[in-house]
Amino acid sequence: MIVHPGEGYDQAAARDFFIKITPSKKTFYVGEPILVDYEFFGAVNCSWKPQRFPSFNGFSVTDIERNLYPYDVKVNGRSYRARGIRKAQLVALKTGDLPLDSASVQVQTTFIDAGNPADRNDATAIIKSKPMQVTVLPLPTQGQPADFSGAIGQFTIRATVDNNKLPAGENNRLHIHITGTGNLDGVSLPDINWPSDIQAYDAKDSQSVNKTNFPMERSLDFEVPFIGNKEGGVKIPPIVFNYFNPDTKKYATDSTDTIQIQFTAPLKDNGIEQGLAQNHKTNKEYLWIVALIALMVAAIFGVAEYRKSKKAKAQKRRGSQLQSEHNRTAGNKDIKDNHSIEDQKNKPGPVSATPARPSTAETPDHLQYLPEGLSSKIIAKNNPIQADQINSTTTDSGQLESPVKSRADLREEAIRELKQRQDPKEFFVLAKAYIIEEMQYQLDSHETDEHKLLQELEKRRPDLASDLSALITTCNKALYLPVGAQNAMHQVLDKIETMIHGS
Repeated sequence: MIVHPGEGYDQAAARDFFIKITPSKKTFYVGEPILVDYEFFGAVNCSWKPQRFPSFNGFSVTDIERNLYPYDVKVNGRSYRARGIRKAQLVALKTGDLPLDSASVQVQTTFIDAGNPADRNDATAIIKSKPMQVTVLPLPTQGQPADFSGAIGQFTIRATVDNNKLPAGENNRLHIHITGTGNLDGVSLPDINWPSDIQAYDAKDSQSVNKTNFPMERSLDFEVPFIGNKEGGVKIPPIVFNYFNPDTKKYATDSTDTIQIQFTAPLKDNGIEQGLAQNHKTNKEYLWIVALIALMVAAIFGVAEYRKSKKAKAQKRRGSQLQSEHNRTAGNKDIKDNHSIEDQKNKPGPVSATPARPSTAETPDHLQYLPEGLSSKIIAKNNPIQADQINSTTTDSGQLESPVKSRADLREEAIRELKQRQDPKEFFVLAKAYIIEEMQYQLDSHETDEHKLLQELEKRRPDLASDLSALITTCNKALYLPVGAQNAMHQVLDKIETMIHGS
């Protein structure tokens, strides 16, 4: 490689080496996946290594599995050997002109002085990519469905049931399968117009993606348990799924076929109510737990304060009694009596049946990011307290005192606490804290690791573990993939308020 007078190695190397950034589109829509490929091209032999890989601020990134072996190609009539640096699918999270980050490689080759061809040096040079930016457009508002799913790409939807003919009260499942290419992040269960004679339950969802090619093939599956309430035939109307097609720049829909189901007479000794109780638990059966977690934490905090005050009063009375006894016996010179007094004063008190509180010097992982006052309030939880202990206390004379706080007041307090969380991170960390507190309560455990708690809860209460696991998954998804977190906050809060005020 020739080095001319006044040139550095980097300048000389730039004539024979370059980095090319190739986006599949330079103008596209927010949420639309594009492909970007960074490649290094060399016209002469060299050894090389990436010095800086590109990062992508303002995008969600999925690296594509690719063959990094070099290949030969001609550029402007000149032969080059191309090598891959990074290939990824990008999904823009905001609109406007966004830069594609630069990349650089370090090459080592032989440099020849143009004025003295005999002067040859093996040296290194740095090759950098040229700046590039792309334009991200907002989704059009014209023609956007009021219930737009958020999907961007090209998709189809189909639905099936396990059984088209079965007895009323027996378990059945509706399977919804959405597949295609594009972006399905944040897509929820489409609206289903259930017949009045069907009772449906909470859906489970799963996703899969093929990362070997672009556009990436994706699928989203929902499984919805349901039963028929009585004998007879019903129809599940077509389920409609809408999405934005960036190729046509229009919103489109696809729908399932109508599903016909025939419910025969219920089986003997296996009525509808029995099937309900044994095999399915609805959100309405368990969602109250999330709100009651807040009540439990607040109640425990109140009881702890009450007990602390009560203990202080008892110690004060005890001190007064000892002082009076001491005064009465001060004039008595009897050594035995003096020893008795000292024995009485030094006699150890009864051992409490309540375990010592765990140290709260360190904030558990699941309470990070919460305001200090709120996290310390939740840390006050150490042992499950029975409902009668939470709602009432007993005086020294054995009489019941008034409740620390009414159940209605505590419920409203819980709602107010959640409503005060404007920041999504705080909101969902708080929600996770309530869920973890409930699992600790159910298991009589001080464990704070959500995975260990779920594993243990799965053994004792698999129905409850499934629901709480889904809630934690929702919180984690919102924490680590903030797109759509605001909507998720409103949905969670609406559900809690519905359960509290509707119970």
